[in-house]
Amino acid sequence: MPDDADVWQALLRAKGLTVAQLAEDLRTTRQHAHRLLTGKRSAEARREELDRALALGPRRTKGRPLYAVATLGPDRELELVPAGDTQPLYADRDVATSIAQSLQQLDEGICVVPLWPEYAWRRTVAFHAAWGSTAEPRNVFLVDDPDSGVPPRDLLDELSRGYAVTVGLRAVAEDPLRLQEVESLIGEEEVVGEQAAWQEEEVVGEEGALQEEEAEAVSEEEALHDEEAELVGEEAIVQEEEEEGPGEEAIEALDQEPTLGQSGDQEATFGQGDDEESPVSPRQRISGYLRYQERQEDTSDTVDSAAD
Repeated sequence: MPDDADVWQALLRAKGLTVAQLAEDLRTTRQHAHRLLTGKRSAEARREELDRALALGPRRTKGRPLYAVATLGPDRELELVPAGDTQPLYADRDVATSIAQSLQQLDEGICVVPLWPEYAWRRTVAFHAAWGSTAEPRNVFLVDDPDSGVPPRDLLDELSRGYAVTVGLRAVAEDPLRLQEVESLIGEEEVVGEQAAWQEEEVVGEEGALQEEEAEAVSEEEALHDEEAELVGEEAIVQEEEEEGPGEEAIEALDQEPTLGQSGDQEATFGQGDDEESPVSPRQRISGYLRYQERQEDTSDTVDSAAD
């Protein structure tokens, strides 16, 4: 059977307590509580307090817990052992220990744990629910109840057989062949799942690539239309410039032609013979005419002044 220290540490984990909380329940120091848990100090003098503080179920500081046969698994987890469809409990720890010792040859992890009645009831309900049945309160009973009128010895043989069946059935959980079979089945399902996921990713990837190619083709077609529209616009601009070109060239030619009349001693006279072709432009002719008229007016004014 496992050492008391191993069972107490498993109980501490199962209840979710810390060493400090246990020390508080025991009204001792944390260091002393740690020594009791690890077996470095004898716990015989404080066993009853330890059983109350570590009993499975609600956290209590008063009352006496009951005891049940359990197993301490390789993962250091505790699990109650039912007898058939019942969960026997014991008021006397020694009676429970004697039963556990008779089962030690079936499972080295057989041990005795303290617990409160409600914990035993909830575990029994869960056990029956797994088989699709409903638990009844009478499925949880006290073996050494003095008021039952049945001596515990008359029940021990029957209880031992019930425990043995449960322990034997649970031993299958550690059967290497069964574990290997389960792992192989799970492995096959994982492989199938990975293949399906891989195929799905491939299909999705191909569809996504096809959509991207279609989108690129549409974009290229739109870009081609834009380029064609730009070319048409440029051609229209060129045509407009060609239509406007002659007018601008004519204006520039007008500006570049020599003006009528010269500075200094040479003065142009207005009017030429009909048979002579004038090299001046209309704008220059008009400008020359206006200058001629101004000179004529100035000459007339001079003549009138002399006559007076």
